[in-house]
Amino acid sequence: MFAMPTRTQKTVSTKKGSAKGALEQKTRELGVLHRITEQISSNLELEVVLKEIVEMVVEITQADACLLYLLDETQKELTLRASKNPHPKLIGRIRLELGEGITGWVAKEKDGRHRQRRVGGSSFCAVP
Repeated sequence: MFAMPTRTQKTVSTKKGSAKGALEQKTRELGVLHRITEQISSNLELEVVLKEIVEMVVEITQADACLLYLLDETQKELTLRASKNPHPKLIGRIRLELGEGITGWVAKEKDGRHRQRRVGGSSFCAVP
C-alpha cells in the first residue's frame, strides 16, 4: 500500500528529522568542546593548543578556512595566532583593532553570539 503523507504528516516528519539532526549537531559540538578542554588541560604550549583548536573547529564546521585571533586587552587589538592553513610569516603579524572588520566587531561587542555574514559568494562566521 502506498499513501501520500498529509501536510500535517510531512510537518511532523520534517520536525522529527530536523530535531534529530540538531541533536546530532549538538552532540558533535559537545564532543569538540570536550576535546578542546582535554587539549588545554594536557598541553601547556599555547601554539600547539591553538593549532589543535583550529583543526577541531574546521572538522566540526567543515569550513574552508579558520583564523584564530587572541585579544590583547592592553593594546585593545586582536592578533592572528593560528589558522587552518598557517602562513608562518603572517601568524603573529596580522593585527586588527577592536571593531575592525567582522572579527573585530564581534570581539568588540562581546555579546556571546556568533555573527554570520555573506559577502559575495563567501559566508563568514565570527565567534567571540
